[in-house]
Amino acid sequence: MQITPRKSGGTAPVSQLPIFSRSNSSAGLGVGGHSARPSVHLRCSLLRTPPPRHHHVSPLGTAAVASAGGGDGTTSPSLAPSEAYPFPSSGRRFERLHSGRRGPGNHSEEILPYLDLDSVASEAETAANAMSREELESAVRELETENLMLKSAVLRAREELTKQREGLRETYEAAEKEGESIANHLTRRVNAVREQKARLETQLHKEEAMKEEQEQKLLKLKLSSFKLSKCVQREEEETLTALTNRLQQLQTQRQNFENLLLEQSSSLQQLQELVDSFQTQTRCNEGLRVSREGCSEADGDSNSAAADAIAPAEQHSLRSETAEHADPASDPQEMLQYLKHEVAFVEGLQREAFERGERYKLRRQELEQRISHAECERRSNRHSLEGIHQELVETTATVSELASAAELAMETQIDRQIHVRGCTGSFTSGSREFQTPSRFKESPKGPATNSAQLQSNSPSSKK
Repeated sequence: MQITPRKSGGTAPVSQLPIFSRSNSSAGLGVGGHSARPSVHLRCSLLRTPPPRHHHVSPLGTAAVASAGGGDGTTSPSLAPSEAYPFPSSGRRFERLHSGRRGPGNHSEEILPYLDLDSVASEAETAANAMSREELESAVRELETENLMLKSAVLRAREELTKQREGLRETYEAAEKEGESIANHLTRRVNAVREQKARLETQLHKEEAMKEEQEQKLLKLKLSSFKLSKCVQREEEETLTALTNRLQQLQTQRQNFENLLLEQSSSLQQLQELVDSFQTQTRCNEGLRVSREGCSEADGDSNSAAADAIAPAEQHSLRSETAEHADPASDPQEMLQYLKHEVAFVEGLQREAFERGERYKLRRQELEQRISHAECERRSNRHSLEGIHQELVETTATVSELASAAELAMETQIDRQIHVRGCTGSFTSGSREFQTPSRFKESPKGPATNSAQLQSNSPSSKK
């Protein structure tokens, strides 16, 4: 029998010859006359191997009887190796399953057991020669029946295989859709977290700029308050020094006025004594004039001349006293009025200085309130910045979790595809391969790098 080698390592016949030819019926009868073996041995020898593979079964079957083109009775019947010695499909499938893990180039390699076709053919020929025609026909009928049963079993196995393929395809499609939906959901969440991170970074920059502006304003307020306090202190010292000098001058002037009043009072007493003495002298002169009315005219003329001489002297003294009293320094009332005026002026200066001090105190209180308000605002800004930093840390943790979840989903998808390719290596070699979208491979890198950048930027922002 002519055998052609296959690429996979097995063998297949060029043409399937029938088991027995109709032209060999006489030869079969002649041979069957001296056969001592029953038909069971032929059946056992022909059915020694497991059932044939489903993809190598001949559509005619092993029971097809046809003429071999004028063959004579000496030609021994033979079986096709693909039907007489088939191999189980399950063994080949499991072999592919286990060989698919070894390497990418071992998917098409099949290790088939060694079969001695010559010994099997000789054994079948010996068993056929030992059987009669009726036994051979019964054996052929049994083989045809078993062939039909095997064909029906193969058809059922094919239908089950088709159903399993359809179920697996639907399962893979559902798994792929679910993986795509999960990846899309994770991508949307990552994008949302990125947008939230960008918004928080923008808000953080604004808060930092506002914080710097508030710190500059607070520094300016502190400088202005310090300068104003220095100016107020200097003006208070100058005002106190001026008022102290003015008070000393007023005290000195008052002492001088008191001394002058004492001198004026002593001069008034002297003038009063002079007036009293003059009055007594006048009374004495009048008494003398009355007593000496009868005196001579010469004496009267001399007395009148003396009185006239005394009167201008007294008038001159009175005029001098009146001139002295007309001077403000010599008049006590005017001196008192002048002193009252000076005291009122000093009190006005004191009131003005007190009012200025009150205004300075109010201004100082206002500046202190502004400084305290600025410090409170700075503390509130610091608390808000701490909250923003905390939110950024939480956002970074969320981004890292999402990135790890995306990587885990991608690894699960890859493992599932590897498992699917390994399980369906025997019958899905020609089908399309499931490809992972490129965005699943690229998306986990983005959050990881962004989280690393955020973690590197968060300490600088805290500083």
